[in-house]
Amino acid sequence: MARMSRPERFGRLLSSLARQLELPFLGAGTPAGARDGRTRGRQKAPAPEHGTPAPPDDSRRRVQLSERTLDYALRRARRKTIGFSISASGLTIAAPRWVGIGQIEEAIRERETWVLTKLADMRRHHAAIPQVRWEDGGTLPYLGEPITLKVETRAIGRR
Repeated sequence: MARMSRPERFGRLLSSLARQLELPFLGAGTPAGARDGRTRGRQKAPAPEHGTPAPPDDSRRRVQLSERTLDYALRRARRKTIGFSISASGLTIAAPRWVGIGQIEEAIRERETWVLTKLADMRRHHAAIPQVRWEDGGTLPYLGEPITLKVETRAIGRR
């Protein structure tokens, strides 16, 4: 067997990686494997109906915990572990691509108490923030004291 040069080995490696990642590479937009007949039963997802935005890679998910069902957002990221983030919009999980949904849901169940506590804390925090009416006579907190807004309308331009 003839020995390949370094550029040939590199090209073959890139081609192999592109097939594994299912990225178009040197194929002008054809799916990986389609050039050589190795599609392995993959089919293109149907296009969404007109006016309906496609959800970003099924990022909203639901898991059944011991006493309730929890909705969470799943984000695939370049990381080594599963990350938990609590915000006003709820729980967000950042997980490596190689971790399966079952493993992610098991991690959520293992940290169920922490997640539910933090979500309740976040709800309490947002409930304590007063709603501000941005109109004449509305109040808003400023340095611990409420201040009253006075809205004036003036013509803008040259005087």
